[in-house]
Amino acid sequence: SSLTERREAFMKAVTKHSSLAKHALLGQGWDRHLFALKEEGRRAGMSEASIFQDTAYTRLSEIILSTSTLKTPSVETGGFG
Repeated sequence: SSLTERREAFMKAVTKHSSLAKHALLGQGWDRHLFALKEEGRRAGMSEASIFQDTAYTRLSEIILSTSTLKTPSVETGGFG
């Protein structure tokens, strides 16, 4: 591939990453929605949905480092990671 093609691919990736980072910053990442559903189900005494037992969900939920600053009852100090 040419330098121009690589530069265009890189800029496309940067744009996508920026969009995903913005959504995550606003608490709109997919993981936050699923975490909330799982937690609310647990609090309501419901049995855990099968998606949370799935290997893919388990692997995707293995967060090595999180820089979130979301405040929830589960995170007393407003951040974790």
